[in-house]
Amino acid sequence: MLAHETIDWAKHFNQPLVFKKLNFIKSYDKMGWDFIFLTLKKLGMAREFIGMVWLMFDKVEVVVCFNRRNINPFCIKEKVR
Repeated sequence: MLAHETIDWAKHFNQPLVFKKLNFIKSYDKMGWDFIFLTLKKLGMAREFIGMVWLMFDKVEVVVCFNRRNINPFCIKEKVR
């Protein structure tokens, strides 16, 4: 839903738009946050965009559903998996 609203906003205001999808499923893929943000900076992404990406990781809580029961929420602290 958020993606569609963002696309509509960008079209309405004639703004360029870039999306980055991070795959949280593959447990063998580990990327440190420092690497992610350094890469975005080296790619020339705007500070505003990098700030929006940071908001997705700052104090994020995750809930895991196991056998149809939600396990207590926990924070992602060090790496994106």
